[in-house]
This record gives sequence, structure tokens and C-alpha cells, in this order.
Amino acid sequence: MALSNAGPAEGGQLGGSPPGTYVGVIEGFSGPPWPQPARRAMLRWIAAHGLNTYVYAPVGDPFQRERWREQYPPRLARKLGELAAVSRQQRVRMLYAVAPSAMCYSSATERDTLVAKLEQVRALGVRDVMLEFDDIVGGFACSADSATFGEGDAALGAAHAAVANDVLARLRRTSRGTRLIVVPFEYSFVEATPYLEAFAASLAPGADVAFTGRFVVPSTIDVSDVKKMTEILGRRPVLWENYPVNDYAPGALHLGPLAGRDPDLPRHLAGYLANPTNQPTWSRIPLLTFAEYLRLGSAYDPARAWRAAVRELAAGQRAAQHVRRFAELTQSITTLDDHEPIWSKEAPGRARRLARLTRSLVTGAWPQPLKALRDRFALEARLPAALARTLGPRSRAVREARPWLARLRDEARAARRALGAIEATQPAITSTRVRKRADGGYVVSGRVAAPSEAVISSRLRRARLVWDRASGSAASIPSVALPFLLGIGHARSACAGGPLTLALDGRNIRVLNGGRFEARLDEPGGVLTVAAGRSQRTVRTFGAARPPSDGAARRRLRSLRQQLGSVFAELEGAIVQRDVAAVATLVSPRYESASGVTADDLLSRWTRLLQRTKLIRGASFSVVEADFGGQACGGPVVAAVEWSLAGVLHSGVFPGGLPFTFESRSAFLLENSGSRRNPAWRIVGGFADAPDGQRVTDLVGP
Repeated sequence: MALSNAGPAEGGQLGGSPPGTYVGVIEGFSGPPWPQPARRAMLRWIAAHGLNTYVYAPVGDPFQRERWREQYPPRLARKLGELAAVSRQQRVRMLYAVAPSAMCYSSATERDTLVAKLEQVRALGVRDVMLEFDDIVGGFACSADSATFGEGDAALGAAHAAVANDVLARLRRTSRGTRLIVVPFEYSFVEATPYLEAFAASLAPGADVAFTGRFVVPSTIDVSDVKKMTEILGRRPVLWENYPVNDYAPGALHLGPLAGRDPDLPRHLAGYLANPTNQPTWSRIPLLTFAEYLRLGSAYDPARAWRAAVRELAAGQRAAQHVRRFAELTQSITTLDDHEPIWSKEAPGRARRLARLTRSLVTGAWPQPLKALRDRFALEARLPAALARTLGPRSRAVREARPWLARLRDEARAARRALGAIEATQPAITSTRVRKRADGGYVVSGRVAAPSEAVISSRLRRARLVWDRASGSAASIPSVALPFLLGIGHARSACAGGPLTLALDGRNIRVLNGGRFEARLDEPGGVLTVAAGRSQRTVRTFGAARPPSDGAARRRLRSLRQQLGSVFAELEGAIVQRDVAAVATLVSPRYESASGVTADDLLSRWTRLLQRTKLIRGASFSVVEADFGGQACGGPVVAAVEWSLAGVLHSGVFPGGLPFTFESRSAFLLENSGSRRNPAWRIVGGFADAPDGQRVTDLVGP
């Protein structure tokens, strides 16, 4: 087949894209459409950043899809006309998309109705058109289609091409420059199928064809994929970029930079259109990185482009730090994140402080790291108010972010209370004083206190109440810190209690009534340790003494990660084999965590995931942090885990199956039923951070 593409587009041209390439934004998501002011602002933003195309394709517009046969009423028609006027003023090419669902393709009346609808839109000033045959029920809606085109996938492809050809020919009778993009029924494959072969063979040379890549939301898109589609279609394709769109994960904000795209892609495309989020203002952060990728090619740096996008959205240095912190905290786990680790992990500042606290709980030098993490969460709790103050409480950005700001505030408060519970599990040293004696020596005195079971339980309960409220929110914030902290607090509560023992530089010191103590020193420095029963000791330093090194803690944590890795490897194998019985042997139902999530809950969660799939393609578990303070007293170990489960969902719309991935960050409580030398770990409970299916993305890889 000979290559063909339509003529040049108006407006800008980026990177190595050839003349005529569509480069811009397609409002093609499900859910509430953008408000009119946001669309006008986006048209101006597109023009200001060198892009040239805007496609009106909101699934939430009933006249665009279910009621496509009906003309727009006057009020909605005026809005489309207004957008067309702004697009002309900004020299941005605007396309109107229509999805003719349940259409009788062979019917002349149906085709006349479709063309009349498009002529109404063209009369409002929108010259170009997109026909969407994607995400509609496959097969024919009337028997006449089978008589005209035949049966099967190839017949459906020929029918879609016939309608597109008729529409394009009739629209060009009145405007020769009209351009048409067709989204075929099979739009997320890079392989020749009977449908695509028949569709491409019949489609007129002047029409463009859009596809999303190897999957609906692919992790990577390579030039080889585009070349393969060019060969199949006989023309350069238009790439429908499903990033940063979040309609498939409405609780998520995809604010990371575009990544995983071959820098040479634009040279091989007839167009490149990014599908934004339901939040138009925050979409500008990833969309700016999209524009920078198109402009810079191989010189594109995702992190640098992201920082520039944050500064632009903030429009001021004072607001920039708040916008950046919010964006870091709310970036979601997506298939795009694998290529830039900073975007897929915990917010960097929080992650570093969490790791320091975990190590310090092993050495006992925990007060300062705990305070640093508590201060971090205090900052996050104040972030919603700070963002509203600097951007304006009625600003569009703040209004769009309200669900995430509310959840961020609640999770930060719950985390601070969980930290309070962890602190309460440790024996305390208070009122420490060092005074000089007349003979030149020193006296250290103070008071020690054992952990209070009532205080621990109260703080854990209060933390859980706030966390439960936050977890019920429609917004999602990717975090392993909060469930992990709750797990630590619960695990260590079993260790709290018992008689107090006190030592100064290794010498035992008598504890008097009320926890008072006094000891003599020759030098003004030392290390004071206290323990309550078998709980983890607390270390306080004063004077010239130095805190203990955390090198040993790092080594112990590394060793534990390796041990726990085998648990999750076994679990992964059981899930991939769909062996629910094997999963049950790993998960004991007897343990109930402080959050009310039992091991039975975890088992039923995985079982439901298995039952929803016809094929499990892969599972993955990664231990990202661990705390084994409870091991000393027989309590559970806490492991923070990132896990995902991939498979294929089957439905009438996608009879061949739709690949997906469930992803979550959770804290698991594990018990060693073996010995220290030969451990035998078993999951006995956990804290999950999101309900089933809240994050669903396409499977990465073939």
C-alpha cells in the first residue's frame, strides 16, 4: 500500500514532526466533561506552547455518543461555536469527534443523519472531524449490514471504512480542505488482524487513522510499533496518547512527566494527541512535559521538564514549593512510571525520613528521626491551606484538587497519630539533667517511664479512625508510609511492657519509685539506655557522646528483605498458577490487625482478583521497607510491599480480552514459625491502602 497523509495543519510544528502533523490535546476521557472556561483556557495554552490541535471528544457529551443522531440544541451549539471562534483566533485546528454507536452502517438514512450532524457542527465553525468506532459494541446493529458486508471481524472493518469514506467524500464537497481522523474498533494493537486488514484496504487515502500503541495505556511506545502500524494501515498513524488521562483510575492524579516514548516517534506519525485528565488545570503539568518531549526529542529530560511545568503552573516562587510538594505526593502508580523511579516511589523527602526512622528503631536512636518524620507530616497537613493561600482559595487549581487535598490532610493527621503510637511503645527517658559535683565529677539524673498500653491503644485507634475516613475518599494518594506506620505501631505494641531496666555506658543503674534515677559520671558525656521487658531499647545521648551507627541496622534490614522476598516469591507463584489453596497456606486467618483488616480479608481480596480474570499473566511483589522490632518479643514483623497482579478481563466489548494490572502498596504483618537460623515466614495480617480495582492499567509488555 502507498503511504498517504492529508495536507498541512495550522499553527505550530514541533520537533521532527513532518508538516501537517496534528500535535495537541484530545479531550477524550470519560466522566464529567471540562467546563467551558477550562476549554477556552486550554485552547490558549495549546497555542502558547507551540501545539496546533484540539479535539472535542468528551464521552460525557451525550450528543457526541449516545444521542449522536440528534442536533445540538441552541445553548450547546453556541458553546461549540464559541470554542471554534477561540480556536481560529489562536490558530489552533479544532476537530469535532462523534461516536455513532448502534449505527446501521449500510443505511443511507443513518449516513444522512450522521452527515447532517457534522454539517451542523461545521456551520458553527468546526471544519475537521474525528469518527470514533472505538469502545462501542462490536458486531452489527441491523441485519442489513450482514447482508451488505458479510459476517465477522473483516466485515465490520469494511463497514467502518465505508462509512468513513462516505462521510469524508460528502464533507469535502462543500469544503475541500476537510480532514478526517478515524479511530478504528481495534485501536490498541500492533498486529495485523482481519478487522484492521479489511479496514485499511477499504479506507480512502485521505483519511488518517488513530491508535493508542501496543495497549490502551502502554508503558512504552517505540518507533518499531509505529512502523508496524504504518505497514498495516498503509499510512502514518495518529498516536492517541493515553497519558495523563485518569478516567480509568478516577481516584488517581497522573502528574508525572511523559516517559517511555522513543524520541524519534514524531517523525513517523501523522499526529500525536495527548488525552488529559479530568482536572484541566493539573493536566498542564504532564501536558507541558509532552510538549517539551515533542520540541526537544532526544534532548528531552523528564525530570527537568516536570520541574519547569510545576513552576509555570505555580506562576510564582512562593507557590512553586507548595505545588511541587502536592504534585510529588499525589503522583500515582501508572504504567508510565517504570522509566523514572522518582515518580513511582513514595515522595522522596517522606521516603528518606521513613527509612531513617525504620533503621533508628533497630538501634534505639529513634527520637530525632521520629520528630523529623512527624514534622514532615505536619507540613503535609498544612499543605492544603498553604496551597489555597498562595494560589487563591477560589482558583480552579484548588477547586480541582480538593478531594486530594482533603485526603492528604487526613492521611497526614493519621500518620502523625500513628507515629505517636510508635513513640508510646518505647520506654521513655524524661527530665534528664547533668550537673557538676564539687569534686569535679558529674551527676546525671532524671526519670524513666514504661510504655502505657492504654496510651498505645488510644493512639492507634485514633489514627485508624482518621485513616478509615481518608480511605473512604474518592481520591487516592500513593503511599506506603501510613499503612506501614500503623503496622509498626501494632506489631510493637505486643512488645511494650515489663520491668524497667536502666544502664549508663553499660553499667546498670537502680530505678527508684516513680521511675526516678541518679548516677555518677567522671566525664560529662555518656549513653543512657532503658528497656521495658523485651521491648526495643531507647537510647539517649548527651554531652560529648555520639549516637550509635546504623550500619548494623542497614545490614539486618537487608538480610530481612532477602528472607521476606522468598515469602512473596512463593505467593507470586501461587497467584500466577491461580492456586487459591496455596495462597491460603501462606495466609493464616487468625490474626486481626489494628485497622480491622484480617488475613481473611487479604485472602478474599486476592481470590476475587483471581475470579475476575480468565488468565493470570503475572504477579509481582517488592519489599520496599521492613521493620522487625517485634521479632525480639515474638511479635509480627512488618513489611511494606508494592505488589501488582496482571491478567486479562473478558467482556462483550472486548471478546479477545482486555489486559489489566492491579497495583497496590500495603503493609503485611509476618510471623516466623521457624527459627532465627532457618526462618519460616507466614503472612498473618495486613494494612491495604486501596480498595479492589481502584488502580487498573494495561498490562506492561507482551
